[in-house]
Amino acid sequence: MKRMRWVTGTVVVGTMMAGGCAKKGPPATQPAEAAPLTDSVRSELEHKIQQLRQRTAAFADTAEQMANRGDQDHRMLVAQSFTELLQVLPLLAGLDLDGNLSQRIAIIQSSRDRLQNANDEQAAGPAVNTALRSAAGALESIAEHGFAGQPQVAPTLRQLNEKIGELDVVRGAIHRLVVTQCIGLMSQAVGGMSQTTIQRWQERIQMN
Repeated sequence: MKRMRWVTGTVVVGTMMAGGCAKKGPPATQPAEAAPLTDSVRSELEHKIQQLRQRTAAFADTAEQMANRGDQDHRMLVAQSFTELLQVLPLLAGLDLDGNLSQRIAIIQSSRDRLQNANDEQAAGPAVNTALRSAAGALESIAEHGFAGQPQVAPTLRQLNEKIGELDVVRGAIHRLVVTQCIGLMSQAVGGMSQTTIQRWQERIQMN
């Protein structure tokens, strides 16, 4: 009996030692640090910041000039605002410039061109309405992909969509007023997204 107890004890001790000497797994790897910016990338970001500031300010300035304008002056300013918006949208979208967004931008550009060639308000109206709807869709798409956590953007875009719903039921001076209000709301949304985008780029520069 003593011999049996000794053998059993030896097996238990050996098993415990084997378990204690089990090989450990490889050490956990640390997350890789962001690669430092090259001079060219830093310069490109600084250039984009300057571009976005200037183009956002120009778009806002044009939007503010639209109130109480006659037909011809208003059409000219609306076309100018679409040109400025076309310059801002790719900067806000960045790498999220997918096929759907590119199509919306193309519609804005085509409508802007038709607006510039329109001879009167009646001919210009459909082009303006089409461009505004595509612009609202483009801003909404950009906001969903890159600015979902920005509380100041979503309410503005909701107001914009409600206002765009009025375009088909108004004419003349009232239509110009609704168009002005739509572009004003777009300017607010662009301003909020531009501010966030510039802050992100500045933080990226400062981290390196």
